[in-house]
Amino acid sequence: MIPEIHDYLARRGIPFEVHHHQPVSTFEEAKRLLPFPPESLVKSLAFRLSSNAVGIAALRAVDRADYRRISDAFGIRRSDLHAADAEDLRQIVGMEAGGVAPIPLPGAVVVIDRKVESLPIVICGTGIRTSSLEIASSVFRVFNIGTFADLRKVSG
Repeated sequence: MIPEIHDYLARRGIPFEVHHHQPVSTFEEAKRLLPFPPESLVKSLAFRLSSNAVGIAALRAVDRADYRRISDAFGIRRSDLHAADAEDLRQIVGMEAGGVAPIPLPGAVVVIDRKVESLPIVICGTGIRTSSLEIASSVFRVFNIGTFADLRKVSG
């Protein structure tokens, strides 16, 4: 876990647990290599919003992202929504690609899919690919971590 995330959680008294593991970057790797139920995994997609801001969209890993909804949540046009690259992540929020956490560190704007609240426990990134953060999903709303929106594709 990067120190900034640890400090963010500790300063707010948010209970959490960190799990160390081999590097993972994708949902498929996480399902295969990690001991967590796949339905508890939350992915964080990172987008470059400006020269000094990264948008982080958090969804259940089992859901497909709807990029139109994500761009609307960030208040930008769909054509302006571009993935953040590894350098953006490192320079702006101090995180590595594949380990992005849905935590509003300086330079990060966080939006959380409403379905994340249905999970009792969330397993998500810690800023690095070799550990995962376990927290109660309720902390996102209780501690005002990000805004909530519908970010996933809806079937039908």
